[in-house]
Amino acid sequence: QRLGIGSVLGWVDRMDEVMAGCDVVVENAGGLTCMEALIAGLPVVTYAPIPGHGEHNAEMMAAAGLVRYARDPSELRNALRLAVSSPLASAKTSNFRCATLDAADQVRTLAERNPSGHGKVTAPRGLRRSGRTSAILAATYLTATSAFGVASARGLGVDRTGTDRQRPTIIGVRLNTQQLNFGPVARALAARGITAVVDDRAACSSAGTVTAYGLTLASSGDGRNHRFAWRQAEADISSASHDIVACTGKHTRWFVALRGVNAFDWMVERDTPLDGILAPHVIGPDASLGTLAPHRLYVIDATSLSPPEAQATIENLATAHTAKLVTLLR
Repeated sequence: QRLGIGSVLGWVDRMDEVMAGCDVVVENAGGLTCMEALIAGLPVVTYAPIPGHGEHNAEMMAAAGLVRYARDPSELRNALRLAVSSPLASAKTSNFRCATLDAADQVRTLAERNPSGHGKVTAPRGLRRSGRTSAILAATYLTATSAFGVASARGLGVDRTGTDRQRPTIIGVRLNTQQLNFGPVARALAARGITAVVDDRAACSSAGTVTAYGLTLASSGDGRNHRFAWRQAEADISSASHDIVACTGKHTRWFVALRGVNAFDWMVERDTPLDGILAPHVIGPDASLGTLAPHRLYVIDATSLSPPEAQATIENLATAHTAKLVTLLR
């Protein structure tokens, strides 16, 4: 830090936000840090691992193609150059490999390949399905509350970063049914090319308006609270996006998470046509757009306003965009 080439943060408890601002992670074969980085969509370079299990971890992860293992300063320079030259391809490959591992399938495959064991697994189909589901749910619950709680960025999961490094990026304006069906609001959205962030009930209740004005929508879920995290993920991501398409004929590109995000969300999103999950900072309509932090995602929540006030918020956003104070996510 004294040399002016970096910053030492010390202890932080929001590693997801720190990683969102990174291009590559260099670590010493700590398994949890590595998994967090991979799920955050970052290429990982292992360097100077601790003796014993750290070195073993480094070898195993490199052999699996999840990380680059640099054994000296020269290899570290090369690894960093490769990582930043094509970070997205590396991150997506790593995320895909991690995410598609199924512990139940791995155990079953090993059992079937073992000629001296008990032979092929022949449990009744219902029992196999039940056991497989239990294993998946148990493993997913643990990972969802720890390493996998950091969701992947740039299309494979959660993205907290903006598209513009010099300006804040606004996803759109969160609206309710009454506002969306108000003609001046719909016209302002269409004329300015601003995205309406809505839940599936608002979208379906405003289907005629959405179709008539050709509005661009981003889904904020189904607008309900569900008891279990896996059910919340299914409802918010899979069911809501399907319902919006069925009602309006419009595909939503993103799930805009206005709540905490976990691995259930990420796993459900992988099986949908969505581009990814966005986890923005939610701001009120009275926020000063010119003072927002650059290279971050924001959504303006206007649901508490009257329809004319929501229209004014949209116009203010359009003015800020014209003045190049903010970037709109397209």
